[in-house]
Order: sequence, then C-alpha cells, then structure tokens
Amino acid sequence: MLDPCMGSGHFLVFALPILVAFRMAEGGLSERDAVDAVLRDNLFGLEIDPRCTQIAAFNLAFAAWRRTGFHVLPELNLACSGLAIGVTKAEWLKLAEKVVAVADPAAKRDLLGVEQNLLTHGLEGRVRNGLEALYDLFAKAPWLGSLIDPRRAGGDIFREGFDKLEPLLASILTAADTDDTREIAVAAQGMARAAQLLSKRFTLVATNVPYLGRGKQDDELRDFINDKYPDAKSDIAVAFLLRMQKFSHAGGTISQVSPQSWLYLGPYKGARISLLKGLSWQFLCPLGPRAFETITGEIVNVSLSAASQNSWDQESQIATVDVTQEVDPRSKSIGLRARDVLRTKQVDQLRNPDSRLRLSDQDDLPLLSQYASSYKGVATGDLNRFIGKFWEYPLERGLWAPLQVSVGANVIYGGRSDAIFWESGNGHLLEFVTEKLGEGKTGAWLRGREAWGRWGIAVSQMSSLSTSLYSGDLFDENTAVIIPKDADQLGAIFSFCRSDEFRSEVKKIDGSSLKIPNLTMLKVPFDIDRWKAISVEDFEGRLPARSEDDPSQWLFNGHPRNTDETLQVGAIRLAGYLWPRQSKCNLAGCTHVDSDHLEQHADTDGIICLTALKGEPPAEQRLNALFADAFGPDWSAAKLAGLLADAGFAGKSLDDWLRDGFFAQHCELFHHRPFIWHIWDGRRDGFHALVNYHRLAAPNGEGRRTLERLIYTYLGDWIDRQRADQNAGVEGADARLAHAEHLKAELIKILEGEPPYD
Repeated sequence: MLDPCMGSGHFLVFALPILVAFRMAEGGLSERDAVDAVLRDNLFGLEIDPRCTQIAAFNLAFAAWRRTGFHVLPELNLACSGLAIGVTKAEWLKLAEKVVAVADPAAKRDLLGVEQNLLTHGLEGRVRNGLEALYDLFAKAPWLGSLIDPRRAGGDIFREGFDKLEPLLASILTAADTDDTREIAVAAQGMARAAQLLSKRFTLVATNVPYLGRGKQDDELRDFINDKYPDAKSDIAVAFLLRMQKFSHAGGTISQVSPQSWLYLGPYKGARISLLKGLSWQFLCPLGPRAFETITGEIVNVSLSAASQNSWDQESQIATVDVTQEVDPRSKSIGLRARDVLRTKQVDQLRNPDSRLRLSDQDDLPLLSQYASSYKGVATGDLNRFIGKFWEYPLERGLWAPLQVSVGANVIYGGRSDAIFWESGNGHLLEFVTEKLGEGKTGAWLRGREAWGRWGIAVSQMSSLSTSLYSGDLFDENTAVIIPKDADQLGAIFSFCRSDEFRSEVKKIDGSSLKIPNLTMLKVPFDIDRWKAISVEDFEGRLPARSEDDPSQWLFNGHPRNTDETLQVGAIRLAGYLWPRQSKCNLAGCTHVDSDHLEQHADTDGIICLTALKGEPPAEQRLNALFADAFGPDWSAAKLAGLLADAGFAGKSLDDWLRDGFFAQHCELFHHRPFIWHIWDGRRDGFHALVNYHRLAAPNGEGRRTLERLIYTYLGDWIDRQRADQNAGVEGADARLAHAEHLKAELIKILEGEPPYD
C-alpha cells in the first residue's frame, strides 16, 4: 500500500494493524515478525513536506512499538518527494567522481549486479547520467511533490533502477571529505529513495488528496498541471486522482478522500470521462462538509471513493451511500454503515450530460437546466467609477441605468439600490472594457443581455445563495439570473431557488468556492410538479405584487404614507427629491407613478432651514403641512407622536427629530451614501439646514448658485439676527454668531475651491 500524500502518516498507521493481521493469518508469523514484515514489504509513503515526512516516520514507528515493544525496526519505506536541491548541477554531478573513488570493486559488483571491476569504463558515466536525471527530476520537487513521475523521463538511471543508485550514494557518506559533500550525498540518497517509490506500482494506493484551486497555485505547479494534466487544471486534487492511476498496477485499487466538485463541475468533464473510462469504480460516497475532525470548515465538501485498474462492462455498478446531510463525523460514519446502498451503472454515468456523476435518488430527477437558463451579470472593472446608488444619480436622464445586485437574505423584491453608468451601452464603460480586453472581447464583461427584459430569479453567487425576483434590468457580476424557459414555471422555480433544498443541492456540487458559478446552479435535480404545488402554497398561485414600501429600492413609489420610513420620506420630499418612478424613469417590470401633488411642498432651491429664515416657515411646520396633505383626515397629533416613537423620539417634537435624528437615520437607511445633507454650525441652537445634494451638485452653474444662496441668503440672514441679538444683549448670541461666522468662512472656501476644499 502507498499513501502518496501521507502527511503525518494517519492512513499508514491505520493500515498497520489490518495488514499485520493479514500477515499473521496467512503467513503464520508472530506479531512482532508480522509487524516487521508489513513495515518492510507492505507500507509505503511519500510526502512533499520534509518535516511531515519525519513526523510520519515517528508515528509509524511508534505505532509498531506500541504493539510489539521497542526493537530495531526494518528501514521504513517512507520518503520526501519535495526535497529541494539547493546546489548547481555542476556541484551535484561531482558526486559521480566521488562514488567511483570510494567504492570498492566487490561492493560495486554486488550493487550493480555486474561482473566487471567498477573502475572499468562506463561506470562513472552511468552514475553521472543517473545523478543528472535525479537533478532534473527533482528541480521542481518542492512545488510538485508526488506529482513527479520518473517513468515519464529517460536516461540510464531509469533503465538501471533507482534502487541501484541509492546504495552507491550511501557508500560515500562515511567517506565524504566535507560537510557540503555529505549534505549533497544525503539529499541525493533521499531523492533516489523517493524516485524509487515514485517509479513503483502498488496494489493499493490510498490518500487524502491535497486541495488547491488554480488561482492559488504557484506558477511552477500551475504550469506543470496545465502541461501534464490539462483536464485537471482547476484543482490539484483532481490532478492527483489522475496521478494515482499511474501508481496502481493492473488489478490494483486506488482509494481517496477528495473534494466533491470534480463529480459535477464543468471544468472537470475531461477528467471525469478519463476516470470513468479508465477505472472500474467500486464505490463513490458523498460525505459533505464536516466529514473528518482534521478537515475543518463549512465549505470543504468531500467524497470517499475507490476504484480498481480492472476492466468493466455494461453491467458494472457503482455503490453509493450519501451522508452529506449528517452533521458531524460520527453520524456520517454511522450512516455509511447503516444506510441503504444505492447502485448505479457506471456506463450510465458516462452517458449523463457532461458525464456528471449522479449518485442519489434525487438524481433520477431531471436537472434544473432542463427548465431554465442561467446568465452572468455585468462586470465593470472599476466599481467606484461605474457603480453607484440610484439616489445619487438621476436615472431619468438615460446616462445611468438601474442595476440589480445580489441580496444578503431571501427577499421577494430586493437588490434594487444600485445604478450603473451605462449610457445605453455605448459610452465610457464600453470604451473602458474595450481598452482592457480588446476589440470584440467586451462580451466577457458586458454580460447578461439574454436575460434583460425578462422575468426570472436573481441568485447571489456568494455562499448564501440568497434570492430575489428579477424583473429584467441589468444585473451585476455577483448575481446569477435564472430565466425559466417557460414563463409559467417562474413561481415553481422561484420557490425552489429560495429553499434550503436548493442551497443544499448546489453545495453538494460545489461547497468550496466562495463564488458559485452560475451554470452550477442549473445542475441540481428539480421536481417540477412538486415545486409547482409548493409555489401555490407559497404565493397562492401567483407571484406577489411588487414591494413598493422601501425607500432604498427604486421600486418605491415615493409616497410617505406607504412606508415604515414616513418621517424620512417626508423630509426628503420636502427637499425636492423624487424617486425614479415619480420621475418617469423607465424601469423594467415597473410602471410610472402619477403625481401625488406633494410636490407643492417641495422647496424650490432644495434648502430647508430648521429655523424660520427669509420669510420661510421652520422645517417642522412645513413638514407637518406635507404630512397633513399626505394622510388627509388620518393625520393627527397622535399619528405624529406614533411616528416619532417608532423613530426613537417618543415624547419629543418633530423639530427634535430633524435636529438630532434625521441625518443619522438617513445615512443608515441609504447605506451611508446620504443625498440630503445636514449642514450646521456645531451648536444645537445654531444654524441648521437640510440641503438636497443634487441641487449642490447641479450642472450649468446651478450648484454654485445653490451654495451661494445657502451662504449669503439663509446663513447671512441667521448671522444678521445673531448680530442684532448680540447688540440687544441676548444671552448666547455671541457664541451663536461666532459659530455661524466660522461656518460661513468654511463654506466660502468650498465655494472658491480653496484646497483642500476644492
């Protein structure tokens, strides 16, 4: 038995007592002799990490001594396949001369199995060729480890055998004249031993393969896998599955713990076909996450499998026990022994779409891909430049377009807070992407066109797989949109996609990716009739009406009465802001909203002073009047008190909320991207104004004029009042005047563009 990725030797230690029992029963050996025989003849291990190799040797020796007591053990068949060379090839090849110089003729005759004196012609050249082959073979060993296959290489040493080189190297260790020579000889001897094991074939090869996706691989490893195992380039784990075939001789068995992803995902199609055609599979058991105490983490979905190097036929079957739903290693272990075994024909697995392995009763169902398509969203490459919030940019002008994004939890209508600088798809974003990717390649980023204008389900590609209905707008790169092929099946597919079952089935396929590929979501079994019935229960046979009560979503209709954020919406409307549907903006799946006649309360310049200034009533009075029109006869002091209590201002006035609560709550509601600014001088009894950001940033000089009105009209009036109060000896006037004049000076710096205010 070989474990080519033995780590600290767990598999070998586990196998020791089993093989000892075999040797005792079949060979009539004593326990001690059986232990020695197993260590000498039956257990082999390779490991890329030198320290782990040492730990494995200790663990295996300790396990043997615990059974039989301390005694001298046979040399263990363990080697490090990741040894670094650390010297030039010229220094390395000097060993050939030293081998010939120190070895005696008898030793050479015994070691090489030849009758000639070792100093005869040809010996040094053969040793030199062997050392050169070792050097080339192990030059990248720290990156490749047991992926190295000496049988792919040539050279004399491969014809002679590594087992004949290793004793030659051992012969010079005691005669080495320098520490450097001894160190090189030790390394060469270790590599020869590793090469010997890497060249052998075994009856059983068993391991827990390493997991490392392509994006995290070193260049050396990535290039090697791409060259030698192109069908497995997405993960080193699958490359090791293919490598293990070469370790096993005809009739031998390979068994491995591996990630489940190779069973299903598209990038592994070639590897799946190779493994299904080349091996006879005994069992394949999905274990899911938390299968082993030593493999931690929710996202590590693993499987346990075994296959043999035997021929198989049309009737050959694969046994499966699926324990992915069990929650811990103990319950999974019990499930493997107690659950019924499902058997599927190996040939049927090859015939599946993409040769995807379907290993459960659920897998008898058609895939979701039969009923729906899935699309990727738009990638910009520069979020700060091209992505914003819809309340920051006027959608009605056609430059910015609504962008549906992923949601953090299942909602009916969500992810509708963002906007993209789209310019009808023919502006700066297209130029930017073309510059990045090249002419004719923009489709790699500007995606999802097939879904636009259609209804479907938006699924977050992050691990939560949270869902929302999709109504046809552009959508972002972290959102996969699933579009039913039959629009009448939208409800059934939506109910399925928002279920725990959908998440579980997707995680079976790919539980390790931080971002789930959009096509993976279609490779799950889907019972259309069952989910139609569930959809009727969920939505009473029809999709729910649009959610219009969230001001942070562009679906909001803009009326303060139709939301839990009445105070916020009222203050925003007072400052002159209108939501997209009120501005006749074209939104997929939405209708325009007729005027509610609250526009008459909006301030013409977007500046709402909390104190009465320049003949305008205080903000509290103006907002009260707006609510009175919005609620009609339902408006009352009690209604206002209730709204203030809901906002955390029970027993306080609307003016208190405007001064102390509005802006903080505004920032929280609008993702800390406020568009109604609270400008004040730092005193609660000082100057306060709510200002519509869009007026301050308006083009064609309007923004400058708005700021001038704020400074010279409203703040100027306030300053005049404080001066009058100062002259009249009103208490506090001095401080209010000083704060107001300081604010004025700061605002003038902004107006004049003085650094750093520009």
